[in-house]
Amino acid sequence: MPETLSGKHKSPQNSNSVSVQQDLFEDPQFATSVRLSVKNKVAGIPLSSGVNGDYPSSISPRYTDVDSRKSDGATYTPDALARFVAGQILEHTRKWSRDRAIRALDPAVGEGSLAVALLDALRAEGFTNVSFMGLDTNTRAVETASSHLEIHRNGYRVQCETGNFLSTAVSAGKIDDIFSQQDEVNRSRYDIIIANPPYVRTQILGGHSSQALAKRFSLSGRVDLYHAFLLTMADALSPGGVAGIIVSNRFMTTKAGASIREILPRLMSLRSLWDLGDTKLFDAAVLPAVIVGTGKMLSGDSENEPAKFTSLYSTSGPAEARAPDPISALGLEGVVEVDDGRRFHVQQGFLETGGRVGDVWRLSTSDIRNWLAVVKKHTRFTFGELGKIRVGVKTTADRVFIRDDWSCDDGEPELLRPLITHHIARRYRSESPVKSILYPHKAENG
Repeated sequence: MPETLSGKHKSPQNSNSVSVQQDLFEDPQFATSVRLSVKNKVAGIPLSSGVNGDYPSSISPRYTDVDSRKSDGATYTPDALARFVAGQILEHTRKWSRDRAIRALDPAVGEGSLAVALLDALRAEGFTNVSFMGLDTNTRAVETASSHLEIHRNGYRVQCETGNFLSTAVSAGKIDDIFSQQDEVNRSRYDIIIANPPYVRTQILGGHSSQALAKRFSLSGRVDLYHAFLLTMADALSPGGVAGIIVSNRFMTTKAGASIREILPRLMSLRSLWDLGDTKLFDAAVLPAVIVGTGKMLSGDSENEPAKFTSLYSTSGPAEARAPDPISALGLEGVVEVDDGRRFHVQQGFLETGGRVGDVWRLSTSDIRNWLAVVKKHTRFTFGELGKIRVGVKTTADRVFIRDDWSCDDGEPELLRPLITHHIARRYRSESPVKSILYPHKAENG
């Protein structure tokens, strides 16, 4: 029986609760609640959490909370990933004085797993003067985070408050009240930011809300709530400060992420990026990435040094190395088999951002550059020059939505769409689809 059901020690969860409320943009129609209530790691089974982390004996049926979870952007941060992000942040503090006054922030603290990992890492490195602030709109999550952080405060100044990071950041730094002893120059700036902001896409936010979000943060395309968080956190980073942020990897390649790819490097210096691909670290169908960056204008900052880029995707190739889990495999290269039998192709290289606005972000190595040079030499036209490229759905995320036998006693379910895959694709037109996908989304006003 999982430990969380047997009454044994429970690790703090990182629900990263964030509610976009009416006061965010002072818009009465912007009332979409984006509360994120994270379930603990119990074989991916959604549970209902109490304030103190205790769970009822009953387990909710699989689909009873689908609507709330999608609107909440529900994810959780596994302990191993939280420790990894905290550790990567600390890699950029090696030259800091151990008695330096450090102001740290988690703007979507949830129940505190990332915060706990960060405070423990800071203590292990010998830092003695740390002030940590955790914000969240979910009052119950803040109470739970405060309880967890009290155990791990390590003598640091730690405070969690109910608050809306995006709203306070936009409205001139009310977030800084607890750091009132700091001088005006450093107000609204943080030396360390760690976060896993919620993933709430256009279809869930609604047309009006997503357009308001895009206007406020100069975004374009199909906006996700974490886009606004990412830019606001980067802007709140002090010169030479360090941010470690877990995001969806979609922004690196989609049209909707073009604004992020253009603006983010202006706000902070990208140091490392990890594309965790189809590792399925999260219960939700999220393909995560981790970004580590430092604040601009640091003396001696090497702006021309490209960010390190590591990608990890599943493969069936023969294993060349072994690791306990996908997080441990990130330091290796080649095909790595983890303890549960899965194999991942780990690539190490540098971030290639392209030379034009809208270019995708990708991993670059000497082998990849040489291969692309050969392709370019023999290319007459690109696909984009010949026609419009449309982005497909991630059909591998959850096959429960894809079937060829949808018929039942009451007829076929609503919202079915014919599915074209590579199995039936042909040069000019596909064969007749055999499978259908249950697809509940539609684009409306953006």
